Amino acid sequence: MSPRRPPAVRRCQLLGWASLALVGCAQLRPPAPPPAAGHLAALPRAADPIPAIVAPTSFVPPPQTAARSARYTVVVNAVPVRELLFALARDAAVNLDVPGDLEGQVTLNAIDQTLPQILERVARQVNLRYAIQGDTVSVVRDDPYFQTYEVGYVNLSRDTETTVNIATQVATTGEGGAEQSGGNARSGGAQGANSSATRVNSRASNRFWETLTANLAAIIGDAGAATGDPLASAALVVNPEAGLLSIKASGRQHELIADFIDRVLLNARRQVLIEATVVEVSLNNQYQAGVDWRVVLAQTAAGVAFNQTLIGAAASGVIEGAVSSFTFGYRNPDADGRLVEATVQLLSEFGDTKVLSSPRLMVLNNQTALLKVVEELVYFSVAVTNTDATQNGQGRTFVQSEIHSVPVGLVMAVTPQISANQEVTLTVRPTISQKVGDAIDPGPQLATRLNGGGDADITNLVPIIRTREMESVLKLVNGQVGILGGLMQDERRSAEREVPGLAKLPFLGPLLFHSEELHNKKTELVIFLRPVVVTQPSLDQDLRAYRQFVGTLGAPSL
Repeated sequence: MSPRRPPAVRRCQLLGWASLALVGCAQLRPPAPPPAAGHLAALPRAADPIPAIVAPTSFVPPPQTAARSARYTVVVNAVPVRELLFALARDAAVNLDVPGDLEGQVTLNAIDQTLPQILERVARQVNLRYAIQGDTVSVVRDDPYFQTYEVGYVNLSRDTETTVNIATQVATTGEGGAEQSGGNARSGGAQGANSSATRVNSRASNRFWETLTANLAAIIGDAGAATGDPLASAALVVNPEAGLLSIKASGRQHELIADFIDRVLLNARRQVLIEATVVEVSLNNQYQAGVDWRVVLAQTAAGVAFNQTLIGAAASGVIEGAVSSFTFGYRNPDADGRLVEATVQLLSEFGDTKVLSSPRLMVLNNQTALLKVVEELVYFSVAVTNTDATQNGQGRTFVQSEIHSVPVGLVMAVTPQISANQEVTLTVRPTISQKVGDAIDPGPQLATRLNGGGDADITNLVPIIRTREMESVLKLVNGQVGILGGLMQDERRSAEREVPGLAKLPFLGPLLFHSEELHNKKTELVIFLRPVVVTQPSLDQDLRAYRQFVGTLGAPSL
């Protein structure tokens, strides 16, 4: 029989077994899920205390009232200028430097004015100029001195001349003819000529540096420079290559010169973007009299202002080649030309439209811009020279050909004048030429026949060119559209159709199996012109409408 354990020992064993059971149950229990996102939790504590709110400080100090300049009242009559200057310096408590050769008298009534204002009025009466440096006033005689000006303009002289010639001449011979000249008529055997000629010359001369030199010489009164020869002047030194002017003049003259140069550069640097669209309309049968612009305006009346001026005396009829000048202004000038495209589409109501060209030109003020998009057609002129036979041999024939070319396409010359209120006066001359056929030069065949060669299969083709051109002077506002229209022409074409073989049968062939169709076509040329004054020539400013054509451009690499 084992000894019986005391009750205290048994009690400790029971507690140990109970603890082991609880630990086992705790290990079998699953872990608690993590808290959800919206579960309330204790706020994190900042490691450092929150700093105090800082009061904002102003970057620009508040404006302070400037001290009122001292003012003086001076009333003098025929007082020597030296005495007046010393009196002003004593009252203003400033130092004064006066040259010994300064002379002149001053009559002045100045009430409650500052010292610079009084000195400026004195300088207008006496030949002097002054400078204030701190508390010292320096006065000197206004003798001429050299001062250099920078003129940023290209060293270029341009002369442009355009000529339009219209000449016809028909020679007449015969008996029993009549000739009349100067009111006297004679009859009998006569030989004369019937001729008519019209000539229009337009000249534009742009000589910036020569004109500027002559103008400045007139301001300073230099007769040597006014003749146009800068080397003959000792008071005006011009260097167009570097863009510098060195002028010897008085202080008053230098003020006029600086203001004049600023105004000249402001006007000369104005530039305009000219958007042109040349459209050819093949008129249908309903509108053989030309494009009816009233119909166009009826469909675009919400955004178009219209004015028409007929040039010539035949306003009620249709004349071949008559030109009408239109002013076609859009009430929304910032539409970037989209309304011009809409108007071109509306012209299709009058017939088939074809845009011949749509150029864009950026032109400086009073400079002529020339656009030429042509194809050079080549033809030859042949000269044949025969030499007489000699005792030692036969004669010789020399053939010499000379190459010629004629442009076919679009040539447009534009000269703008831009005013200060953004009105643009355009001198425009578009020329559109087309090849319509070829003419055979009879010279080679005649030369061959005269030399006893018979009929040779030698052809020299000369192109036949149809030219349509106009010259006009228009005055438009910035963004307004001018239209030149009414230049119409008739085109006649013939087309032959036949049944091969049967058309050559005698008698019945040409009547039954051959036909000839004549087609008449009338076209009208319409030119749209839209000047846009450019003050900021960048893709972010005035040229933003063309940004889509440029795309994304990176910075240039140096």
